[in-house]
Amino acid sequence: MLQEGNLTTNESCQIHDGILSPFLPIGYIVICCIGLLCNTVTLYIFFFREHADTSMVVYMRHLTLADTLLVMCLPLRVYYHNKEGPFYLCKVVGIFFYINMYSSILFLSLISLDRYLKIIKPVWVFRIQKTKWSHAASYIIWAILISGVIPFFTSNNHEHPCDKICFHFHSKGLAGGTINLTTLVLFLIFYVAFLCFYVKITKKLRTMSMGNGDPKAQ
Repeated sequence: MLQEGNLTTNESCQIHDGILSPFLPIGYIVICCIGLLCNTVTLYIFFFREHADTSMVVYMRHLTLADTLLVMCLPLRVYYHNKEGPFYLCKVVGIFFYINMYSSILFLSLISLDRYLKIIKPVWVFRIQKTKWSHAASYIIWAILISGVIPFFTSNNHEHPCDKICFHFHSKGLAGGTINLTTLVLFLIFYVAFLCFYVKITKKLRTMSMGNGDPKAQ
């Protein structure tokens, strides 16, 4: 009975990706190679070549750094695909992956807001457009994301039999579910804002191209 129970538990913990199973590792490796190449060039451009110190450059530096760290996690995700342990390192990789994924989303939203203010409201001066504020906002984003995942990093709860399988998602407790739901809602808010900013920017540029003037975007 004990062996049968263990067998049932092990079978229930298997991750079945179906048709995607053989293609996910290949896709991760391809994305990693292309991403590292492109981001290395971008890092050189924004960190080692002279640029005017603008809010756009500040956000692009942090976005490129986040993207680079994100693609560097992909080979480890391939290695841990449907594998067990070492669970401590697995947890580090998973948390590292999601920190950089969400930071990329947030920096893209800040870039879209920066473009919106400079194109739609070119004669207005906003504190958010100053480089000092841009640096502060970028550091705050990193601090909030890192602080938000500390509870997951420090938890040692392995009550569920599948808890020791990397990237296996099962039903969470109230705290974990609340954090996941909050993260999803915030993602949707930033995504909708991102779309709204660029829709308005596109309309403004289209109007300018029809002879009504040029946007004073920097």
